[in-house]
Order: sequence, then C-alpha cells, then structure tokens
Amino acid sequence: MLARLEKMMILLVAFIIVLSLAVSLAIAVSISRGISKPMKEMAEAAGKMAQGDLNVQVVVKSKNEIGQFGVAFSSTIRSIRAYIEDIKSNLEKASTGDLTVESTLEYKGNFVILQNSLNLIIASMRDLISGIRQSATQVAQGADQVSNGAQELAQSSSKQMNSVQSLAAKISEIMSHAQKNNANALSVNENVKTANEEICFE
Repeated sequence: MLARLEKMMILLVAFIIVLSLAVSLAIAVSISRGISKPMKEMAEAAGKMAQGDLNVQVVVKSKNEIGQFGVAFSSTIRSIRAYIEDIKSNLEKASTGDLTVESTLEYKGNFVILQNSLNLIIASMRDLISGIRQSATQVAQGADQVSNGAQELAQSSSKQMNSVQSLAAKISEIMSHAQKNNANALSVNENVKTANEEICFE
C-alpha cells in the first residue's frame, strides 16, 4: 500500500513537472513569437527604408519594450517622411520663382541642420536674384546715360557745325567786302594818278 502510494506520488510529481515544462515551453514560444514577429517586421521596414521606400508602416500591438521600440520606429519614419515632403515643397516653390518661402516645420535633433541648410540655400538664391536685378537696373541706367550723352554730343556737334558754317559765311562776307574795298582803293589810286598827270601837263 505504501509502495503504491509512493508510486502515485512519483507519477503526480512527474506529471506536474511535465505539465510545468509544457506550460513553460508554450509561454516561451508565445514570448518568442511576440518578440520575433515585430522585430522581423521592423527589420524588413528598415531594409525598405534603406532602399529609399518611406511608405513602410510598422504596426506593433504589444505594450512592452518591443512595442515601445515599434512606436518609436514608426514615429521616426513619419518624421523623415514629413521632412522630405517639406524640403520637396519648398524647393518646388523656389524653382517656380517664389523665393519668399521658408521652412516652418519643426525639425528635431540633427535634422535641424538640414532645415537650416535648406533655408540658407533659399536665402542665398534670393540674394543672388536680388543682386542680378540690381545689376540689370544699373546697366539699364548706364545705357540710358550713355544714350543721353550721345544725344547731347550729337546736338553739341550740330551746334558747333552751325557755328562753323556761320563763321565761314561771315569770313566770306568780310573777304568779299575786303576785295571790294581793295578794288575801290585801286580805282581811287588810278584816279589820283590820272589827276596828278593832268595837273603836271597843265
């Protein structure tokens, strides 16, 4: 009877041990699956991100450390996607001539450097275009001044030409009077000679 009771006790202990092992194994498998499946999904998502695909989504339902990691991973993907969309939008506006744009999205961490670089590029383009416009205005003003100077020079040349022609006409007129005076003087001289000769003969 005692031997039978001992045998039953041994069987019960063995059953409890086997049952405990089975439950432990089931729990271990469940935990393993709960860890490996989300980690596998996140690894696949990270691989797609490395290839440039930012449309990946990671859904982790657990609330343990793996779940927290999954939430952080999904948040990172959304942030990168938002940064890229912001950069794309601002550069498209700048390419159409709108250089008043400025990134107002809140960048975080080291991504702030990227935002500052984007704003600096747009500001540099704005300054460059402004400088080109100022130079073009100055060139146009210089061209107007040259044109006005050329017109004034032409008018001045025309006035000088008229003055020279008028002077030449006056000189010609003076020469004509001088020739007439000379002819008159010669005539008077001849008359004087003739008169002297007539006086002498008398």
